[in-house]
Amino acid sequence: MTLYIVLPVYNEEKNIARLLTGLKSRLSAEAYKVIVVDDGSTDRSLPLVQSFQDKLPIEIVVHPVNKGLAATLNDGLRQAAEAADSSDIIVVMDADNTHSPESIKMMVNKINGGDDVVVASRFVEGGGQKGLPALRKVLSRGASFLVGLFFPLRGVRDYTSGYRAYRASLLKKFFNIYGNKAIEARTFAVAVELLIKLKKLGAKISAVPLMLRYDWKGGKSKLKILPTILESLKILWGNL
Repeated sequence: MTLYIVLPVYNEEKNIARLLTGLKSRLSAEAYKVIVVDDGSTDRSLPLVQSFQDKLPIEIVVHPVNKGLAATLNDGLRQAAEAADSSDIIVVMDADNTHSPESIKMMVNKINGGDDVVVASRFVEGGGQKGLPALRKVLSRGASFLVGLFFPLRGVRDYTSGYRAYRASLLKKFFNIYGNKAIEARTFAVAVELLIKLKKLGAKISAVPLMLRYDWKGGKSKLKILPTILESLKILWGNL
């Protein structure tokens, strides 16, 4: 079994080296590959990632111009799904150092135990968040409550967390069925879209605890709150 780590990167020069160093130490005994999709970074993110290519098995996809998280995630997941065997596992992490690699082992164990998608969740026992602004806390809770109200998934309470593990065979099926319409979101609402569409394919979804370390993050958030909320509502409405 090979583990694929997909990292969407946009202007993360303050964070990416720490994350890659953490992955190297945590996954030293694993068979793994890292797929970095650089989304038109204008800082030193790309050369920093390139400097790790002699230390980690890294593949780099470059967007000459910024396309946004949804398009970047689409490219990273598609590349991983095409390269992976059906028995492999694909993990997506934020590249801003807020996601600790420690959660990967728990998610892999869940997939190996029969689950298809595992969400690293702030809102289950043992999870939490540090350093997140109060408004973001309220909005994250509110968004997850709203999605759960209209599209409940047993065992899932954190619908907006992008830190997840996927069974590779499920993503292969997902892209084969949905084709070019697999990911239609343009904002961070892609997190909600993926869960809804994968559940419609019969995916067994569960969660593990995540301590979101926003206090480790360098730089400003790229989340545009209002467009993400509006698009999430649109996705919900379209899938009712």
